[in-house]
Amino acid sequence: MHIFLILKQGITLKNINYKRNKKIFFYLCPCFILLFSFVYYPFIKNVLYIFFKVDANGDIKKFAFYDNIRYLLSNNDFRDAFLHTVKLTALNVPLTFMITLFLALLSDRKRAFAPVYETLFSLPMTVSISATSLIFKSLLSTSVGFVNYFFKIDYMWFESRKTVLSAILLIIIWSGIGFDYLLFLTALRNIKKSIRDSLEIDSPSFLLSALSVKIPLISPTLFYVACNNMILSMMTSAPVLIVIGSSSNSSSASTIVSSMYKSAFMNYDYSMAGLYAFFAFLSVFFMTFLFFLFEKKVFYR
Repeated sequence: MHIFLILKQGITLKNINYKRNKKIFFYLCPCFILLFSFVYYPFIKNVLYIFFKVDANGDIKKFAFYDNIRYLLSNNDFRDAFLHTVKLTALNVPLTFMITLFLALLSDRKRAFAPVYETLFSLPMTVSISATSLIFKSLLSTSVGFVNYFFKIDYMWFESRKTVLSAILLIIIWSGIGFDYLLFLTALRNIKKSIRDSLEIDSPSFLLSALSVKIPLISPTLFYVACNNMILSMMTSAPVLIVIGSSSNSSSASTIVSSMYKSAFMNYDYSMAGLYAFFAFLSVFFMTFLFFLFEKKVFYR
């Protein structure tokens, strides 16, 4: 990052004082090593796999790029996984966004019991996605589940094609509330005291003060949360499916990332797994690019 900032300022590499900056490069070396080992090297290897036929041992056998692409595009499982990923993303991003923003606006003013409900709202952040999946698997169980018993219903949440995506969406939304809530609440409480005093004097309604003052002032945080939720919603559904292990995973609940996991670690088809991973990367890259087209609407104070 230091090199990029220097180049951005128009300074050539010849003018860099290496003796003065050698500590910076030295401290960044562990970061570069970890990034290359766990991010860039696996990514390069995945891209390499999509061009060849790879056996179960990970050995490259022959060039088969066109065959791999043709098989992927003609595969019904791929189309289903893509549609399920789009559905989960399109529903999760706005729902999580609105729920957490509403909770943060309610918690903006400190009250006597503020530490209690702030802890409760941020509690989902402390639970791992695997533990959350197991908890909801018990809650939504057809035999001992509390949800079916309380609402007097008889849904097979993770077994039925009609409800499995809704159950997964519920888990993803609940697991994402805590972190987004803390970000929104921190941004709201960092609004200048003079603005807060003006709001108390004018005494606008809750909705008017939120829409006209508070939300525009925290737009950088809103922009970050929207981008982050979009990426996470495309990725976090796979751990849920793996932990739950419902019988309908293969047909009505598969996503791009879960299909990648199935291809790599269940079918040992590393070529298809590489294609799924690369397609997930392209999807995230394209959606992030679209989000950044609206960055000019963000108000940086």
